[in-house]
Amino acid sequence: MRTIFVLDGADTQLSVNTKGPCWYQIDVWWRDVDRPPAPVRICACIYFDKRSTFESVAKALQDRFGDKFITDDKDRGCYLEKSIQQRQITHLESELGKISDAWIRMLSAANIGKLIRSKQ
Repeated sequence: MRTIFVLDGADTQLSVNTKGPCWYQIDVWWRDVDRPPAPVRICACIYFDKRSTFESVAKALQDRFGDKFITDDKDRGCYLEKSIQQRQITHLESELGKISDAWIRMLSAANIGKLIRSKQ
């Protein structure tokens, strides 16, 4: 596991991720001026070294879930994101667990593990 803490202008990001050609990542963003209205956003993500793997996974997720997730073509990743309102901040750990569980269920439902293994 690797933890990254980034300060970028008015934005702050805390990321925890696994390592490898395909990695899982959990993010917490504070004061992200590009994504109102919530002061905090959380994400559960999967990223890929290979563009072809990213494209196959993004297509499989799109076929199964439509626009319920976000793709990042530049960084070759797919993720599930949620805004956290001020009153939910005290439950941040629980909210991170919920979004991670939901993302893992989506990845499993789209059979992403099998797809990734076939691309390596």
